[in-house]
Amino acid sequence: KPRDVLVLHIHFTSKTHAAGEGFLILLINMAAENLLYGDLAYPLSASQAKGLDVNMPPTVFGTTMNTVKGEIAERHRTTSRSNLSLLKSKLTTPLVRALISDYQTAQGERTNLRLAETLKEIYGEDFTVNHQARQYSAQSVEALLHGERREPTLEERAAALFEEPSAATTVSLPGDIPSTSPQEPLPKVVLICEPEISPFSGRAARQIAVGDEVVVKIKDGRESARYFSELLGGCVGDELVPLLAPVVKIDKGSDTFVEAFVEFGPGIFGEFFIPPEVKIKTKEEVQDIFDPFMDEASVFAEERFGRQIMSGLILLIVSTIVLIFIFWKFS
Repeated sequence: KPRDVLVLHIHFTSKTHAAGEGFLILLINMAAENLLYGDLAYPLSASQAKGLDVNMPPTVFGTTMNTVKGEIAERHRTTSRSNLSLLKSKLTTPLVRALISDYQTAQGERTNLRLAETLKEIYGEDFTVNHQARQYSAQSVEALLHGERREPTLEERAAALFEEPSAATTVSLPGDIPSTSPQEPLPKVVLICEPEISPFSGRAARQIAVGDEVVVKIKDGRESARYFSELLGGCVGDELVPLLAPVVKIDKGSDTFVEAFVEFGPGIFGEFFIPPEVKIKTKEEVQDIFDPFMDEASVFAEERFGRQIMSGLILLIVSTIVLIFIFWKFS
């Protein structure tokens, strides 16, 4: 059996918080160079962290992590889910390819540095990272790939879009997200997004309501998600393009973040998490963009530009007449 799945067990410890220990598991398809599965538990107490060891077999490690996650506070479990989504969005093909290369060339310390840098981008703090990496066959990690995740993968949802309408099945999403599009039923695809921040004139996330249109960027690193992003106009090459989309579901039940879903098109949704006080850009701001030079007459304004052309022509004619007169006078 080909061992084409790279399993990373990661232990990270905060350099600034005494109780900041966490564990992360990543399953990478080495052939396709994409992320198959990920799970995160942070922060853990010292007693909770003792229950996990990066040297455990993958299925034991994954099962133990699920048990430990059940022991931490609800707000920490929710925050871990949010941060896991952000982490997955950063695990694009170049980073995954680099992790595979580090493993194949036995550059374990370089992998630790890459992972520490990625975690810092999410949490805003420095971590000490150590990991254990091994290769397995897909059958060896079957419980993690399928047994623990009953929900279809994004790749499976994408494939379902091209089946016959009778064969397409609707994927149930958290809270049964309502759709404003008339084309139903369709399988629902959820892409990881990030709202555009507007600290001065934006609207606080806690004030956003269903029906409001917000500006978001699709930051989903999965290969199949890139197809939808390009289809929707959310990226041109490697450049992300902001999209305006209506909010169809929003959950403000947490004090630490707001979870919202937007709809890009029939069956295609975006999900993002953001602190409730952070201001994000809405449709109103897109239509009325502040311009610090709006009161200054443009050089190319019709009236001013016309006067400049006329003045230039008059000056040219006068100069020509003066030159002709001087040449005639002294010739």
